[in-house]
Amino acid sequence: MVALMVMTPNSFHPDNPVLDSGSVRYVGTFLGVVLGLLLACTGALLAGGRRP
Repeated sequence: MVALMVMTPNSFHPDNPVLDSGSVRYVGTFLGVVLGLLLACTGALLAGGRRP
């Protein structure tokens, strides 16, 4: 399996399938999900510092 992966590096998955798709819908949805996760993580970190 390793030999096959080395001999055919891009046959399993493209380098950047979302951003290279050219579709505004895919890129926008992806960026929306990433932004939402960043905001959720930031909120959890900021809220975690407060102790009742």
